[in-house]
Amino acid sequence: VVQRRGEPVQCGCVNRIDTRDPVLDRPLDPAHGGKPAHPRDVGGFAGPRRHGARPRRDDDAATARRRFAPRRRARSVGQQCPEQLTLGRREFARGIDDVDEAERERPAATMMIFKGRNISFREANRASDALAAALADQGVRKGDRVALIMPNTPNIIISQFAVWKAGAVAVPVNPLFSDSEMIYALTECDAKVAIVLTTFYQKIKNVQSSTSLRCIIATNVKDFLSPMVRLIFTLFMEKKGGHRAKVAAGDLSLTALISRDAASAR
Repeated sequence: VVQRRGEPVQCGCVNRIDTRDPVLDRPLDPAHGGKPAHPRDVGGFAGPRRHGARPRRDDDAATARRRFAPRRRARSVGQQCPEQLTLGRREFARGIDDVDEAERERPAATMMIFKGRNISFREANRASDALAAALADQGVRKGDRVALIMPNTPNIIISQFAVWKAGAVAVPVNPLFSDSEMIYALTECDAKVAIVLTTFYQKIKNVQSSTSLRCIIATNVKDFLSPMVRLIFTLFMEKKGGHRAKVAAGDLSLTALISRDAASAR
């Protein structure tokens, strides 16, 4: 046991009987109800140490504890965490089953809120079903990679569920990649189909010949806006913001897929 200023400490700072304030690192004064003593009464240093200034000799132990304790914690956390975390197909199937169950029990309940519009479990599930059927028609099979090239919108959540329903693997790709970075990412994951926000459709179309993409499915951010906001967006923002894209022959549009699925359901 090392004795410093009435502070018995066992080796390795285990089972420490602490008589110092853990925040200010000052000794606690029993005469003042256990409140931290003023630094001038104990000869300590209360404020932050200036760069290059050596702490007082009586604070060397506390300084060493503050300096090396975070490193010990980091090493212990690294030893407890596995190098790689994986999710099996059971977790994916459980997520799909949860959405299906929610649609059966409360189909009108809100699953997502986007730009003030509530998207129900029924709408999201039917949209993902239509997209999953289109992926299967394009030859997507179990284990195939499908690239998701879009920001955080309801489109990417619905696309994620659709890819899982088709048995494929979803690969989110940063839509702001340069052409060379995009070619590398799509080639490395060997994606067969890409689901792309219309803003980036032409960009992916330009590099498609250098990748293994067979088909591009375009989705517009206005697909899940409220009718009034969608009208305003179409009239004043869609073309100006580059969201209006003409889908080439052989490619698909999520809007058309949803409409076709709704018509066939009737």
